[in-house]
Amino acid sequence: MSESRLDRIEAHMEQLIYMVAENNKMILQNNSIVQNISDRMDCLEQAAKQDRQINEARHKELLKEIRNNSYETDYLRNEVSKHGMEIHKLKASQ
Repeated sequence: MSESRLDRIEAHMEQLIYMVAENNKMILQNNSIVQNISDRMDCLEQAAKQDRQINEARHKELLKEIRNNSYETDYLRNEVSKHGMEIHKLKASQ
């Protein structure tokens, strides 16, 4: 092989080594970006899970309050009815 041909092959090898090194840098950057996105997604999933748990607890509390209000309303309606009947009886007896 001639000297010039060996020089060209050596230049191509250097270029290939440079391209592989640049490719490796890009892969490391992409891996870093992917890891960063993955970490953020994990944080979002944790936050969503905590929000879901809080909302479920609030939901249960609200259901209890609504049920209590319903019972209280029924009780008050019955008491008003009783008092209304007593007032009606008193007026009718006069």
